[in-house]
Amino acid sequence: MKTKFLIFLLLSLPAWLHAQHIMGTVYEINKEGKQVPLEGANVLFPGTAAGCTTEADGVFHLNKPG
Repeated sequence: MKTKFLIFLLLSLPAWLHAQHIMGTVYEINKEGKQVPLEGANVLFPGTAAGCTTEADGVFHLNKPG
């Protein structure tokens, strides 16, 4: 039983390594020179169609394609 679990774990490891969740915040500098969150900015993965739009607080969540 222990051997079967270890084999399953080793076979599922590549899928784990490829699945990456990326999050961050997009900011702009306003006229007063202050950093403010940017709502509605498009965030894209280069060379793919994968992307998302930032929320009201500038935060985005994106799963790495592939």
